[in-house]
Amino acid sequence: MTLGRGLLMAVSYKNIRICRMYIYYQVIYQSLEWCLPRDYGDMQMQILIADNILNFCLLSFDYWPSCAGLMVVQCFQASMNVSHYG
Repeated sequence: MTLGRGLLMAVSYKNIRICRMYIYYQVIYQSLEWCLPRDYGDMQMQILIADNILNFCLLSFDYWPSCAGLMVVQCFQASMNVSHYG
């Protein structure tokens, strides 16, 4: 995660448009993080929801693509939470 962020920052010095891609990097990272075989229950879900909201508020440039990307992650997280708890 940190290596990818450093790479995005280095590339963004040459091309400022890369900064707009950072939110999608976060979406992919959160999707992969949720697939890890660990479970902390409802508290983990609340933290991930808060993280999604924070990412949207701080990183979104285009409303609808950013909103759609984070909603996909949110639905994915909710479906994984339901499958864990029955």
